[in-house]
Amino acid sequence: MIHIKTNVKVLARTIKRKMPVLQQSTRDEFDTVVNLAENIMKMFAPVRRGVLRDSIDTKKLPYTDTGNFIHLHAEVGPRVPYWVYPEEGTGPSAGRYVPALGRRIDTGQHPGTPAQYYIRRTREYVASVMPLHQARLEQSIARKFNAIGKPGGRT
Repeated sequence: MIHIKTNVKVLARTIKRKMPVLQQSTRDEFDTVVNLAENIMKMFAPVRRGVLRDSIDTKKLPYTDTGNFIHLHAEVGPRVPYWVYPEEGTGPSAGRYVPALGRRIDTGQHPGTPAQYYIRRTREYVASVMPLHQARLEQSIARKFNAIGKPGGRT
């Protein structure tokens, strides 16, 4: 008969000791993705005077730690109230309303602006590079865990 035993407590202590390092690696990769999103959105944003582009920034929300998971949140986007008009575009102006006729008789003076979709394109780009960042994070974590138990390995 063969008896096989494992010391789960030692492994659990090792994982618990490594958890702050792993969480920091996750936060670092998250910050990389958030900074990338902000820079890409600024690159895609239409520029007339630069106010819209310059208003794009990142609002990082406090992260929550539930023990097994850390939830990281950030909002990247423009902070000017008219951001939706360049994103979605505008239609032509309606024209002049004549109360005596009860209708509009002219076409408007403004032909409208086409949609730029700078936020949508940023979202699509970031989604396309997320597998790369996920792989980088997994490699970083694997390197940190491979150092466990090695002579001179980091703890």
